[in-house]
Amino acid sequence: MMVYRTTSTQVLGVLAGIPPLYLSAKAEFQKFQVWVCRSSELCHVLDVGELVHFVNLSSVPIEFRIIDIKPQIENSQFEVCTDGSRIGDDCGFSVCILKNEHPFKIFKFKLSKNNTIFQAELAAINFAVRWVQENGFKINIYTDSQSSIEALQSTRPRSAFVIEAKKNFYLVGNSVGLTWVKAHVDDRVMSSPITMQNWPQLMARI
Repeated sequence: MMVYRTTSTQVLGVLAGIPPLYLSAKAEFQKFQVWVCRSSELCHVLDVGELVHFVNLSSVPIEFRIIDIKPQIENSQFEVCTDGSRIGDDCGFSVCILKNEHPFKIFKFKLSKNNTIFQAELAAINFAVRWVQENGFKINIYTDSQSSIEALQSTRPRSAFVIEAKKNFYLVGNSVGLTWVKAHVDDRVMSSPITMQNWPQLMARI
């Protein structure tokens, strides 16, 4: 009786330089999302889930651990409101950028169903900071996420995601201000996603 060694079709495809179908489909989906949102930042946003792991504190440079985040900066060119939310398995965030009290740009991103509200809130803030890095503007950010601000102010961060956000704040220097806006559960304006329509009411609460 002869014994034959066989190789799966998928392995042969990889050896031949043909990626598995599910990887090709995932790549096409991400390229489609980038095309729809017209944002070079989307690839980084999609990796939020992969950043959720702990790191050794001794490996984090001291300048990234202790950063000075001002509530507001003078001569800001834009006012930015960030918001993260989760309804059922749907999790995402939005970033509303205004210039002279008028909408300038609005970004909306959907995250993985495994992401938390905290991650969505922090991802929104981090996106705004990265937007400053890319464009060289000065902005003031308004968020209702007290936990995100506390995480950024922590001197002993362990989460790689938080450390990444702190690093970006450090790199922009004094170009970004971050202010907490109190949200009320019974206030539909404050608890609803940020839109062009409810921004004036939100600014009136600051």
